[in-house]
Amino acid sequence: MKIAIIGTGYVGLPTGVCFAELGNQVVCVDSSELKIQNLNNNIIPFYEPDLQDLLKSNKELGRITFTKNLSLAIKNANIIIIAVGTPSNKETGHADLTFIKNAILEIAQNLSKEDGYKVIAIKSTVPIGTNKLLESLILQYNSNLQVDIVSIPEFLREGKAISDFLNPERIIIGIDNDRAKELIDKLYKPFTERHIPLVFCSRKSAEMIKYASNSFLGIKVSFINELADLCEALGADIRDVSKGIGLDSRIGSKFLLPGPGFGGSCFPKDMIEILTTSKENKTPLTIVEASIHSNSNRSEKILQKIEKALNNNLFNKQIAIWGLSFKAETDDVRFSPAIPIIKKLQERETSININAFDPEANQNMFQVISNINYFDDMYECAKNADVLIVMTEWPIFADVDIDKLYKTMRLKTILDLRNILNPKKVVERGFNYFPLGFYA
Repeated sequence: MKIAIIGTGYVGLPTGVCFAELGNQVVCVDSSELKIQNLNNNIIPFYEPDLQDLLKSNKELGRITFTKNLSLAIKNANIIIIAVGTPSNKETGHADLTFIKNAILEIAQNLSKEDGYKVIAIKSTVPIGTNKLLESLILQYNSNLQVDIVSIPEFLREGKAISDFLNPERIIIGIDNDRAKELIDKLYKPFTERHIPLVFCSRKSAEMIKYASNSFLGIKVSFINELADLCEALGADIRDVSKGIGLDSRIGSKFLLPGPGFGGSCFPKDMIEILTTSKENKTPLTIVEASIHSNSNRSEKILQKIEKALNNNLFNKQIAIWGLSFKAETDDVRFSPAIPIIKKLQERETSININAFDPEANQNMFQVISNINYFDDMYECAKNADVLIVMTEWPIFADVDIDKLYKTMRLKTILDLRNILNPKKVVERGFNYFPLGFYA
């Protein structure tokens, strides 16, 4: 099939590359000339495992191209996928639809009736009712177009976007008429042949499924974080508790690892969106609200743990932080838990010195916080540190050379906010080790 994708970010680019990998002819459109030039040279704008190799191989096969020419891309396409950003509006709590409305306007301006029937698939996360609104807008701009808008929300985890796309647990299709179904069935035939469920529903239901999924996962994260604090207070072990409850098929084992709080571009903004919508419709989601509140307070609780590990004395301390991205296998620092924790440390004590290391996210974090020291080597980062804070669950941290780390640090104190280190080895080597939810 011929597919045009508008937007080459964390959703649009993996989507385009993966559809090309399935044998489709894909054209990706972006307004940035520099980004298009880089993509044509196999340079991707963010870190995502396996994406660059897949991009290169499909470019060599002629299956994927990149352009600023939206008109040419959409005229030749059977399906137009919109995957632009919908950031949260801090004043209203709703998603900002500026980019997606602009995309709809450009499509309307560059298509004609003679271009034939097109399906426009909305991958961007949008408030409930937006797909219907966009359809009204495009026909208002150009009433002669032969188009249908369908909702196909994305469920790609950063760091696992390629595997998530090619091996999804389900594909949600929001569609309000049968005309588009033939093209959608054809597009996703490689998946249905492998018996991956295509869930057809209304567009509003599809929009709701996206928000409900992320909100439920956020609630699960907040719950296990608070439970970890209770385990510490009572002397229980969160590792045993997580395993014990996770084996219940009604609960499931995923998202039951305590940490410094959830972040990223999805959970925070999506939970605020659905909460705002619920209040406006006088059906408040009090559980979602409690989860947001719990997560926003998480950084203060973590700061208290850091102070306790340093005997409530931050004066003139050297602090090393491993991990800046909001999760492993991505360079994305949007709403990263590291940001409020670093800022609170600096507010508490101006004399502290903070060193930081991340395998991929140093440059992105520098754009947010420039007044800390960034290192390309994790041991150099920890040199002469009074405390090491493991913030993100990068696998290289689990494989740390304990002896080398011990010789590098000044005070031998580790706060493991991901419980990724081997407690026995760390304690036996002589470290003061502070994990989450249990005592080593």
